[in-house]
Amino acid sequence: MPASDVEEAVSTAGMHATSAASVGERWSGIRVTSRGR
Repeated sequence: MPASDVEEAVSTAGMHATSAASVGERWSGIRVTSRGR
């Protein structure tokens, strides 16, 4: 799944993607946090 799709879904859910990390040739992770009030 493209990172842009994840970031769009995170925004739709009212959250925020804060950082991304490559954890292998075909794997990456995106940190998701709640938005501040």
